[in-house]
Amino acid sequence: MEIKELIKKITKLKENIRKTTSHYVNSHKFSEVEINGNKIAYDIRDILLIGAIIGTDVLITGKTGSGKTELSKGVMTALFGTRYWNKTVTYSMNPSDFIDIDFKGLREGKKSLKEAIEPSRAVNYPGIVLNEINRVPEPVQALLIPFFDREFEAEGKEVPVGVQTKKGRYQYRIATINEGERYIVVRMDEAITDRAGIVIPLDMFPQYPEDVVEMLKKKKRECDPNEFNGNEKLVIEIFENIDAIPEDEEVVEFITFLSSLSNCLKSETKSKETIEFNLSICQGCHQSGYFYNLCGNIWAPSPRVLINLYKMAKGLALLRLATAKDTPEKVLMKDVIAGAPFILFRKMGINRDWVKNKFQGSEWLAIEKILINIETRFDEYMSEVKKIKNEKSQIEKLKIAKEWRERNPWYGATISELSRKTID
Repeated sequence: MEIKELIKKITKLKENIRKTTSHYVNSHKFSEVEINGNKIAYDIRDILLIGAIIGTDVLITGKTGSGKTELSKGVMTALFGTRYWNKTVTYSMNPSDFIDIDFKGLREGKKSLKEAIEPSRAVNYPGIVLNEINRVPEPVQALLIPFFDREFEAEGKEVPVGVQTKKGRYQYRIATINEGERYIVVRMDEAITDRAGIVIPLDMFPQYPEDVVEMLKKKKRECDPNEFNGNEKLVIEIFENIDAIPEDEEVVEFITFLSSLSNCLKSETKSKETIEFNLSICQGCHQSGYFYNLCGNIWAPSPRVLINLYKMAKGLALLRLATAKDTPEKVLMKDVIAGAPFILFRKMGINRDWVKNKFQGSEWLAIEKILINIETRFDEYMSEVKKIKNEKSQIEKLKIAKEWRERNPWYGATISELSRKTID
C-alpha cells in the first residue's frame, strides 16, 4: 500500500476521533517536532491513535476525575464503533468475570473452545478499555499477563485473542490507573504495567484553567457508535501496512545506540548487567564526569522496548505526513525523539536515588533530560560513523571503531560490527 493511501486513512481516523472526543479539552502539547519550518504538535488523542495503528497497548495514569476513561471510550468508539469493550476492574472480580469464558462448560466437555469463547468480548473484540487496573485482584492478575501478551490458555487450550490480520492477531488495549497510594487497592504485579508499550502520565500534562472553562461550556456530543463501525477496517489496514514507511539510516543507528547503554568501560565483563554494579566502579572513569555521571545511573532498555520505540516512530512519521505533507516520507530521528518519552517512561533502568536527587523525583523529567544528553552523544558517535564511511581503507575503519570503543561505552550498529573484526 502506498504511503499516500495510508495518509488518507489516518486522516479520516484522526477526524473521527476529534468528533467522538470533542467534549475533552487539554491544550497541552504532549510532543512537538519542527521539520522544514513546520511545527507539528501532538496531543493525547494523537498518542492514543498511534497506539492503535501500531498495535501497541497504552497505559494512562493520573488522578481520578482527569477524564482518562471518557477519553479512552471516545477514541475506541471512533476506531471500532460498537466493537470495543469497556470494563472497570473491581477488587472482588474473578477470572470468569473478566474474560467471560465458559470455563466450566469447556472443562466438562459440554462446549468446544469456539463455543466457550464466542460470547467473550474480551477475547473477540479489536478494542478494549480496562479501567482502574490497579484494583485487579491477584487471581485475575495471573490471567492478565498472558492476556496482554495475546497468548493464554483456557483449560489447556490456546485461546485466540483479538481479530486475525495479515500480521497476526490484533487487539488494542487502553488501560487506566488512578495514580497515588490512596487509590491502590491491591499490590499490582509490575509485569502487567510493563506490558503496556506506551505510557501517558496525564498528571504531567494537567489541563489549563481555560481548558476547564471550555469543557464547562461544552455539551458532550452524543455520537452513534454504529456510524464508526467501518473504521475498524482502516485501523487494520494501516496496522498491516505501516512498515511501508522507510526510515532514515540514522534511526536504526540510534536505536542500536540505545541498546548499548548498559555497557561499562570499568566492568570486567564490559557490561553493568552482568556484575554487581555500584557507583564506586565509576571512580576514575572519564565518563563519570558527564551530566551527573549519566553513564553510571542508567541502563539500556530491553529489546521489546526498543522495538516499541521503532514502531512508535513509524506511527509518528505517518501522523506527521498527514499533518505536514511537505516533510520527508520516511521516519526521521525527530520522530524517534518525539515518541521516546512515552516508550521509555517506566521502562528504562534508572537509579531512583539519582532521579530523586537530580530531578526532584520526577522520572518523566529525568527521561527528557537523559534523551537530550544521549542525543548529543549520539551526534558525536555519528560523526565517527561518517568518518568510517568516508574512509576507503578497511584497516583505518577498524582503527576508528577500536579507538571509539576504548573511550566510549555507547555505540550503534556500525561500530559494533566493525569492532568484532580484527586488524590483519
